Amino acid sequence: MLCNLYYYGRYACSSLILCLPLLAAAQNESDLVIVWDANRANQLKVSGHIIEYTNVDLSIKLPSGRVRQIESDRIVTMVTAWRSEYQEAEDLFYEKQYVRAEKGFRRAYTVETRDWIKERIQARILWCLRAQGKWSAAARFYAEVLRKTNPATPYIDVIPIVWHTLILSPAMQGQAAELLDSSDLNDRLIGASWLLASPLRARAVSALTQLELNTNKRIAILATAQLWRTKLPVALNADLEKWQNVINRLPLADQAGPYYVLGKLQQQQGESELAVLSWMRVIILHPHGHQLNAESLLAAIKALREIEKPTQAITLCRELQNEYQTTIAATQTGRLVKQLQKLQLDLKAASAK
Repeated sequence: MLCNLYYYGRYACSSLILCLPLLAAAQNESDLVIVWDANRANQLKVSGHIIEYTNVDLSIKLPSGRVRQIESDRIVTMVTAWRSEYQEAEDLFYEKQYVRAEKGFRRAYTVETRDWIKERIQARILWCLRAQGKWSAAARFYAEVLRKTNPATPYIDVIPIVWHTLILSPAMQGQAAELLDSSDLNDRLIGASWLLASPLRARAVSALTQLELNTNKRIAILATAQLWRTKLPVALNADLEKWQNVINRLPLADQAGPYYVLGKLQQQQGESELAVLSWMRVIILHPHGHQLNAESLLAAIKALREIEKPTQAITLCRELQNEYQTTIAATQTGRLVKQLQKLQLDLKAASAK
């Protein structure tokens, strides 16, 4: 069941993307916006030409000539006549070929003329940098490109916050320390997330404690969830429900990292199967959070080993080996597979007695 949940999420995401060019063609190259209705119960289609897209609303010029504003949090997806350069890069992106995809998106950016798509391409480039573990370059790209293009960018979920321990070079530690002094809230959140496992941990905790009090609810909640990383050694069973309730207050796009930390607490409290489900949820919520997804798979594999479910663990090992081979987490799979195969034999022998 755990593996089926994972593969269903990947299939659903991939299927949606494969349908986009067909939908665009059906709309005779006009833009199509899929939105939730006011009650968030049904999805509606709005056709026209997209003018602007921010984290507040999307402006679309209707066939009548009237401009309509749609709240950004109601938008499900947007469809248009993608240029071939963009579609080629997007295909590579969904194949997890992030080095080639990054190059493709940079090419696509140079030929694209529509501002809202150029910003989408910038976000894709940032995803690719994150996926390759280029955290320093990703932070600079956010500050110097994406944020400068549109301070109200809707692609805020792509900023390079980390939720697992990050090995910092002296240069990266210095960069993170500078981010703590930034006037931009997201910069400070990025810097603090990098430094939680560094000699500058106290500064990071102080910055996150201040961000917890911010009037920007998204920033405040993410800061709270980052601080959970420091509280894991003393967290209690009663915190499970509290942390889940905090995650529920976030948009889906921001829930992956907090779910990763919640999974750690669930395992710590003896809820290993729930922990595995939380880590699978991370991968479904952010299919291109490559580094965090690899860490989530590794955590799930180790949890399944502890509860003596080697077959499921080996399946996830193969996934980690095949889909995340460039990550640090994937380097552990060879040893883990041998351990799990031995466990399979031991369990089989025990059941035969």
